[in-house]
Formats: sequence, C-alpha cells, structure tokens
Amino acid sequence: MHRRSLLLSGLGATTAAATALTGAAPAPSTDRTEQSRDRKGGGLSAAQHRQLTLLVQQYLADRAARVTAARPAPNQATSLALTSDLLRDHRSDVDRLDGVRDQTAALHSGYTRARTTAELTDVTVHGRTVTARAVEHTALYFARIAPGTPASTRYRSAHHVVFHQNNGTWALAGCRYLPTNAYSRPLTQFPESIPEPMRPRVVPNAVPQAGRRPAKADPSGRRPAAKPTDGGYDYSAMVSYAEQWWYDRNFLSYPVYDDDCTNFISQCLVTGGWLTEGSWPDNPRDDNSCWYCYGFFYNTSYTWAGAENFFVYATQNSKRTTVLDDAYDLSPSDILQYNFSHAPNDIQHTQICTGWNESPLMTEHTDDYADRPLSEILSDPANGSAWLYPLQT
Repeated sequence: MHRRSLLLSGLGATTAAATALTGAAPAPSTDRTEQSRDRKGGGLSAAQHRQLTLLVQQYLADRAARVTAARPAPNQATSLALTSDLLRDHRSDVDRLDGVRDQTAALHSGYTRARTTAELTDVTVHGRTVTARAVEHTALYFARIAPGTPASTRYRSAHHVVFHQNNGTWALAGCRYLPTNAYSRPLTQFPESIPEPMRPRVVPNAVPQAGRRPAKADPSGRRPAAKPTDGGYDYSAMVSYAEQWWYDRNFLSYPVYDDDCTNFISQCLVTGGWLTEGSWPDNPRDDNSCWYCYGFFYNTSYTWAGAENFFVYATQNSKRTTVLDDAYDLSPSDILQYNFSHAPNDIQHTQICTGWNESPLMTEHTDDYADRPLSEILSDPANGSAWLYPLQT
C-alpha cells in the first residue's frame, strides 16, 4: 500500500506515501482525472456511451448485491449482457460472493442491499471492440444500524473494461479490478492469490520512547474509548470532513498524492483544530517535529503525508495522540495505522474512525472507502496479519 521510498528530486517527489523516519513524502498524483472531470471521448455517440455504461453498471451491481441479503438468484447472471467467457468467470465467483455475504453477517450482521452506479471514462474504440476505465461507486447498507451512525459503507473502485460488438449487439467481455494496493480491495473483488498471514515472532520495540508496540485487535466486548474533554479539538468536524471528502480530492486547498492516505488524515485533523507547526523553508520538510502544509508538494512536511513520519510526530514529538491498547477501542476521529511488512519503523497506511456500528467504522483514501467495519477489514488475511497502531486524537 504505502512503501518506503527514496527522494527523487529537490522538491521531494517520491514513490510512496508512507515513509520511514528518513524517508520522504508520497509521490504527487499524476492522474488529473482524479482532480477534475473524467475524460469521456473515444468516438462513441452519447447513446452508445450510455449503453456501455449501463452494461458495466449492471454487472458491478449484480456482484455487489450478491454480498447482501438481497442477492440475486444464481441463474440471474444469464440476463446480463456478458460474453460467454466473462459469464463463465462470473458464475465461478457466485459461490465466493455467497461466502463473503455469510462472513460479513457473522462479523457485523451483514448488509441488506446494495446501490451501485458507474462512470465510463478514457474510452478507446478499436473497430468492434471498446476499452475504457469504469469507476464504480457502491453503497452497502447495514442490516443493523446503531443510533447516530451511517446507514451504509461506501467504496469507489476502478476497473479496466472491454466491450465487444457482435451482430450489432454490445456485450461486456472483461472487467478487471484495478487495485491501488494489496490491502484495500472491495468485498466484491478477490485477490489473484491470498498472501500467507504474517505473524510476528517477536513483539517489535524499534522505538521504545514512541510506545512502538502493536495493539491487540480483540472485538469481544469492546466499546469506543472515552475522548478527552480538554483537548480543545472539534472531533465532529474531523469526521464531517472525512465523510465529505472520502471519494474526492480537495485539490484546491491541498496537494494530491498517488498514495493519499496520510495526506487525507492530516486534512481531517487540521479541520478539527490541530494547529500546524513549522513552515518551509524555515523548517526542513523531513523535520519530524514539524507538521505543515501550504498547498504545494514542495512546502508540505513529510509528517503531513508520510504515515511513518506522521506516527513519530503525533505520538512522540507533539504528543497529540495516545496509543490505545486495542484497535477496537477506537472512537470517531481516532486514527489507525498499519505496518504490513513487520519491519521496524515502517508504518505504511493510515485511516480515520468515522463511526461505530458493532465495531469501529473506518474511512480512508487509496483505495477510497467510507465507514467500513474494522472487523471486516481485519478479516482479510492481508490486513489481519498487520501490526496495528490505534491512536486516540
């Protein structure tokens, strides 16, 4: 997801968002489609564009519905406009999607229904074949909703799609999920290979003064920890910002990175009252005692957008956060960080808690999703084996 990176230029553009203590900030985003209107084009008429968009939307909606109680009948897939090869692949996934539905019901009561829309961009026409990028927006509605909590978990994901035309009729021939990392895939997508869980042999203590020990993740009987009342922060503003910007980028106010998770969290925190510390060029960007962003990559500190650097700043240098004993103690506006590699000083991903519904609900950039149950996230072997660092804000 977010890997250790090397400095590429004098401005500090690098290849990943989460960096080591001596690392740099994440790479600036080069995908302007995420920062402005999506490109359509491709030579299709408006009617053809709508038709192909509907084809891929129906396919993605069918997959999403199958992880809910409102799942379609197994043979309903034959009504989708799919080529024979894609229909065969889709049918082979039906049992796996049923398994996902049963698993989520056991973890947090599951989902009742799904709502899916799709956008088709970057269209290219090659005779009777069309390739494009489909952006999926799906909401899965919780079967049980705690008072004051969101009604659904939402995600946005990208897919490479292929359409074939035969005898004047279009069919979806391929739909390949485009992951931004190995750790944040939607429920409806399956990894090509499931990594073996990595279990730590020794509890790490790479930076003792920072409390560098992974937390437990025991859901039994856990409740959100009480928030401090004397911090002077607006925790609801942090959550509201996360809910507003989870699927979009506030590029008019902040830089945008390919791996945008920690940059997004810093935006939430500054909205809730965290004051910036330091400035460029008076304070070097790699000074972990500073935390600042002035709208551009060259004047943003590594602690603002780098997961490892943020951890050191938040827990050790500013002491604005407290490391909790258990990830299930998170409450809204708290932060969860992940170390997937189990290497010292290598935190690689950051999320914010935006609610509580049988477990903490987590929101993030890269991939983009909102209010996803932590129990569901950790059920994925790629995530369940990570070292976790829950931070109370």
